[in-house]
Amino acid sequence: FPESFSSDGKRLLGLAIPDGPFSPGSDRRIAVYDMEKEAYEIIERDLLDPPFSVGWAPDERRIMIWNSDGIYVYDPAKDDLKTVMEIDVDPSEFVRFQVTSNGYLYYAVPEDERDIWIARKGTPASLTRFGTPDS
Repeated sequence: FPESFSSDGKRLLGLAIPDGPFSPGSDRRIAVYDMEKEAYEIIERDLLDPPFSVGWAPDERRIMIWNSDGIYVYDPAKDDLKTVMEIDVDPSEFVRFQVTSNGYLYYAVPEDERDIWIARKGTPASLTRFGTPDS
């Protein structure tokens, strides 16, 4: 279940998996556990095909979701899912990402290279390359 604590430590974001054996493609729901209320809030809507993972957006109100197709942001208050960026990777090469408090998005895909790409918010999104290209 656990994926990410809110910065105040009062909410834990993760995935709830129904009873039965777990597999990477198994049915899962986004869940938020409120530490003070000692209660779960389960998002019942099917947002993306599994496997996927979740993390808090910088505002800790919205939820970032990622899978092998891309990175998305979900607003539970509006029941609204938006694409942040599309990624085309093999589902077995699961994408991981992290969002910094100032809104930088770091993501990693398994590639045989030493480059780091960072997407910055903008229209169109600008990319900055760090690292040394292979010779």
